[in-house]
Amino acid sequence: RRRAALEALARRGGAAEVAGVVQAVLAAAPGGDRDVAERALVAICTTNPGHPAAAEAFLTRFRDASDTDREALLPALARGGGPGTLAVGDARVADADSSRRRLGLKALSLWPDASVAGRLLDQLGRTDDAAERDVLVGGLIRIAPRPDNGLNDAGRLDLLRKTMDLCRRDEDRARVLERANAIRTIEALRFVAGYLDNPTLAQPACLSVVELAHHQKLREDHKPEFTTALDKVIATAKNTEHVERAQAYKAGRTWERKKG
Repeated sequence: RRRAALEALARRGGAAEVAGVVQAVLAAAPGGDRDVAERALVAICTTNPGHPAAAEAFLTRFRDASDTDREALLPALARGGGPGTLAVGDARVADADSSRRRLGLKALSLWPDASVAGRLLDQLGRTDDAAERDVLVGGLIRIAPRPDNGLNDAGRLDLLRKTMDLCRRDEDRARVLERANAIRTIEALRFVAGYLDNPTLAQPACLSVVELAHHQKLREDHKPEFTTALDKVIATAKNTEHVERAQAYKAGRTWERKKG
């Protein structure tokens, strides 16, 4: 019943309901009902009628909350974005207290679009703290390829390339390659295909090649380059499904996941 009520508020709730949904977030354990409550809060503050007033009400509740409650409310606040929330994040990033600073970095890493990319890149270039770098790199990898991040395809790929250059761990580089297939351009194929000969990163590159090749028009418009990349996937991929997909796409066939 509570979940149904929250889902209804996500569709039509306004500023008057913010306090109640905030309490629902705080009362719920992470996951499950908290996720539903957070989604409702974000919708109320970003898309529902009267959302500017709702966003301001939520920001006020956040400022008045205890440090513990602020940490619980931060994901929903950050995902809503907005100048008021950005000011909160920037103030915490500049705080001398490491826990408050990390909270600010987390807020920026959860931002709904690429407007904070410069801040994330700047902070990543400044810090050697492993935990901070994890937050910043994770935020950039999440934000950069999103189709709704406010950048065009070239801008999204450029941001992903910059993120790759700042990665220090192969696991992060692999995540960059895996996310690159969300950018459906020949330039994205060229980017990931450049790692097919890298013994450490070839497998995530294989995944993105076949994901990009799944889009028939893109594949057919650039057939020679896709054929070369798919041949490398066939020769390199350890995942049999990736090999099967590459073979199908190279032959101009569609591919469907086997049932069962």
